[in-house]
Amino acid sequence: EKLDLQVKTVFEGERPVEKPTMAQLDKARFYVTLRGTTTTKETKLCGWRIDDIAGLAMTIAYVISKKGKAPREDIEELLRDKLPGWRVDINLDRYVRAGYLAEDENSQLYLDWRTRAEVDQKTLVNALLGVES
Repeated sequence: EKLDLQVKTVFEGERPVEKPTMAQLDKARFYVTLRGTTTTKETKLCGWRIDDIAGLAMTIAYVISKKGKAPREDIEELLRDKLPGWRVDINLDRYVRAGYLAEDENSQLYLDWRTRAEVDQKTLVNALLGVES
């Protein structure tokens, strides 16, 4: 039976490299991810609440819309409109610890390695815009 897995290559920069050099491949990270999508039931088994996943999707989409970086304060405000206030800081810290986001000394949030490895950003944006792929 097929496992429906794929190997993803994540490079240092934001953009994927079309024809990477050996030096770029030496610095790249390789991850095994699901090729397809998961069902709602399977998603619950990963240990995250559905509103945590929704918050992550909102956060990633917001950072994408801001050209790859956004102030933490703006994201906190966005999430407080949709999630219980006490969960906002917990979730953002969790997203950073898990590698979906990175935070710099100026409290700017960026997409991190795990987002680039696991999230099809184009599909996410199209889903939020209601575009059929």
